[in-house]
Amino acid sequence: MDEFIRKKWIALLLSISMVMTSNVVAYAAESTEEIVAEAVLPSDEKLEVQSSSANYSFVSKQGHYLDGMDVLIGAGNKIKFELGDENGNKMKGARKQAEWSVTNPTYFSIKNGVLKCSKKAAEYNSVSWNSVASTTLYAKYNGESISLNFIAVPRAKTVGYIQSDKFRNQKTIVGKAGSTFDLRQVNNMVGDGAKVFVSYKVAKKGLIKKYYSYAYLENTNPYISTPAKTIKGGTVSYDSTGSVCYFTPTEEGKYKFTYTMRDGSNKKFSITIKIK
Repeated sequence: MDEFIRKKWIALLLSISMVMTSNVVAYAAESTEEIVAEAVLPSDEKLEVQSSSANYSFVSKQGHYLDGMDVLIGAGNKIKFELGDENGNKMKGARKQAEWSVTNPTYFSIKNGVLKCSKKAAEYNSVSWNSVASTTLYAKYNGESISLNFIAVPRAKTVGYIQSDKFRNQKTIVGKAGSTFDLRQVNNMVGDGAKVFVSYKVAKKGLIKKYYSYAYLENTNPYISTPAKTIKGGTVSYDSTGSVCYFTPTEEGKYKFTYTMRDGSNKKFSITIKIK
């Protein structure tokens, strides 16, 4: 992982401790749902999908990953990878034939394509982060080596937004045929000023429920999927990892898109577009 990028992520994560106990954002005067540290990753700090010239890629249930990608992994989580071709098509038997390794065996382990992250890789002790670990995962196959850069983050508990004093993990919006929707801009899709965030801790005291967060969902490069029938009702565009980018509906109906965290937590958020 590029040292400059790694340091920027660590600095952003460490800044949580500065707002964890003092900067509580209430969404209504008498709100029973609050979010702590609403976002420490500003809108211009996103995990981006980059192009790759490698002949192989990493494949998981959350799409495929190109050589050199930056990926978040939750402390205590694990992700099982297969090896695929450059288009993400899984190659039978390649996972067991590949040579796997990590650069930080203190907090990460890899065996037969299963990457495990220690619970201690991103600890919080009520004052500051004890550790924010990172590693590079390598897979060598047929003489070619490909890699992914990981940084540990708090293990996600839930994903959603707060509106009308309630936490919500799904949203239905209404649109018109012919309009193009950018599914990657989650906060714009939800609208009304709501922010979809990743929460690693939920605490309830009396009538107040607090959600502790480290990032907006759209900044974490989630995997966006949709049922095959959606293609029959419009045009769907994908990025190079197989994640949905744009949708242009041509027919009336309801079209559901699911956002899945790639950090090993498998936490989800969904948006349904209703076309009249």
